[in-house]
Amino acid sequence: MKTYSEKIINYIWVSFGICMLVVSVIISKTNNWNIINSLILLFYGTPTFLSGIAMEFKPLVIGGIVCWSLAALSVFIPPLYVLLLLAAAVIAAWIIPGYLLRRKYKQLNKTA
Repeated sequence: MKTYSEKIINYIWVSFGICMLVVSVIISKTNNWNIINSLILLFYGTPTFLSGIAMEFKPLVIGGIVCWSLAALSVFIPPLYVLLLLAAAVIAAWIIPGYLLRRKYKQLNKTA
């Protein structure tokens, strides 16, 4: 049985996947590959931010904002270096919040 929050978070991530698929098709047809990493950064931020809001978990909210900031920054640097921004986004939006969520889960589920 899933809670309402879990269902919403699932739909948020499904919509992210659909958006990424559509953007990939558009980029492949327009042959404008330089912008794809900036769009990926932009799209990473949305489900991360919304998941943080739904879960009331501030590190995910901050991670989403970091992704959006990196997306804005990405248009000012050479495309090769945007890959470093993608790595930073993964760390800020998923890895750090993931470890924090895991630690919170372990603290809440300690057996006495």
